[in-house]
Amino acid sequence: MKKIEIVGYQRANLGRTESQAIRAEGNVPCVLYGGEEQVHFYAPAILFRDLVYTPNIFEVALNIEGLNTGLSCRKPSSTQ
Repeated sequence: MKKIEIVGYQRANLGRTESQAIRAEGNVPCVLYGGEEQVHFYAPAILFRDLVYTPNIFEVALNIEGLNTGLSCRKPSSTQ
């Protein structure tokens, strides 16, 4: 399994307008669900390129301003 690290930054302002501004700067607005609370953050879009455009399974290390989280991601198969 390949490994990739995504470094993100917590979002102070939420909502449509703020999300559009984040996208205009070349970032991706994200929400991490699970655990005790939701974590709203954004990360540079370039960091997702290797994760999205591949058939491989990845172990992802999320680093959101010091909050380190690990998860695994894979693309769903097209036969489902």
